[in-house]
Amino acid sequence: MEYLFPESTQCSSAVHSSIIFYNRGSSESISSIITTILLNIANEVAARQLRTVVIRKEAILKYDFVHIHGCSRLVTSDWDNVHFVYLPSEDALINWFSRVHMGQGFADLIIVEGLDQFVENDNDSSYIIRLTHLLEDTRQFIHSFTKKTEHGHHCKLIVSAGLKDSCVIRKSGFTQFRDALPAHALINTYLLQEDSGCNSFEFYSA
Repeated sequence: MEYLFPESTQCSSAVHSSIIFYNRGSSESISSIITTILLNIANEVAARQLRTVVIRKEAILKYDFVHIHGCSRLVTSDWDNVHFVYLPSEDALINWFSRVHMGQGFADLIIVEGLDQFVENDNDSSYIIRLTHLLEDTRQFIHSFTKKTEHGHHCKLIVSAGLKDSCVIRKSGFTQFRDALPAHALINTYLLQEDSGCNSFEFYSA
């Protein structure tokens, strides 16, 4: 997430993996906002001549290419270092990450959008801890396998995951109930939530 926030607002440079939770049942626009945030992060990484892999289930729609104020200008023609991977299922996701060590040209940032969309039966959130362990293990492998001068050293990971309505956390009780968010294996936790009364969205760091 350091690629999105100014350096002056960052408390540490040692955070290499983050998850963004959101309530997928609140409105269709919230998933579009997630996509917009992640695309601006990918664009920021590309502007720094670093490599990004964006993994999602479906193709990106044009209207998701919206610039966030303060980020680098969105110039997709410069996205030679941004690679989109579309995977149809959880098995395909697991297979892709399990074979990363066989590839070449490691990424500096891996983005997995909509982790919940890869899972057929998400009646409980146990898949989040299971899959984020795999994702984080892969990130750590890439970092340890590469030299300081190579792409992939200090590899970072950002994952987004939609939560069911029952997991909604209201603003007034966020501090009290943040421990109720699903367990995961990543370092930082964020929550994007719609404020229906103000027709706006709020972004929390847990």
